[in-house]
Amino acid sequence: MRKRIRFFIGLTQRISVVANRCNSRLFRLFTSCYSRLKALSAYRSTADSRLNPRKPIDNKECGFTLIELIVVLSILSILAFIAIPAFNTTIEKNRLTTAAEQLYYDLQYARTEALKTNQHVYVSFSVSASTWCYGISTTICNCFAESQCKIANTDFVRTGHEYANIDLQQAKFAGGANYTAFEPSRGRPSANGMRNGSIWFRDSNNRQVAVVLNRIGRLRICSPQLANYPANCPKAP
Repeated sequence: MRKRIRFFIGLTQRISVVANRCNSRLFRLFTSCYSRLKALSAYRSTADSRLNPRKPIDNKECGFTLIELIVVLSILSILAFIAIPAFNTTIEKNRLTTAAEQLYYDLQYARTEALKTNQHVYVSFSVSASTWCYGISTTICNCFAESQCKIANTDFVRTGHEYANIDLQQAKFAGGANYTAFEPSRGRPSANGMRNGSIWFRDSNNRQVAVVLNRIGRLRICSPQLANYPANCPKAP
């Protein structure tokens, strides 16, 4: 037992001596590296200061002069004057195409309801001096009158107030009617005769878009001016 204790004591002493030697060597190595890095950093800062001498900051050289500010504001004003009209034209063009495409989908919906409910579904158009509207119902309806145009027990009316500066220029169907209707057997535009025709929208720049309904119930959109639609339209009003 005593031999084991003496062995562990001796081993501990040897480990302690080796650790002290290692620590002293690591400490000397660390100190040497630190001093060399410090000297190198001082040398680089001295060289940079010689190559790029810094001038004291003069407060008079900071900021913009009044003339520079006026020139920049003038340029921004000119750019805004040029860009705003083009931006307004783009917005109005989007309203024009949105009105036509919304009518296209609404006519498709009316045709689908006629086939689904097995009854005629009418799309009636009205134009006044200040606005326009159209409504969907199972009978001819006045879309300016409240709760006259209903489909599936729900009011269904679109008005020109939803599309600023967009006019419903013409809604003309066969027989001179201002409405069309879809019959329930094949979804053709027929009610007391054929009711195929075209509906024309126009914006304040006289660009036109038409929604055309043919005799078998097919729909298409065309425009004489807008490149994103075919130009083969019926005679424009």
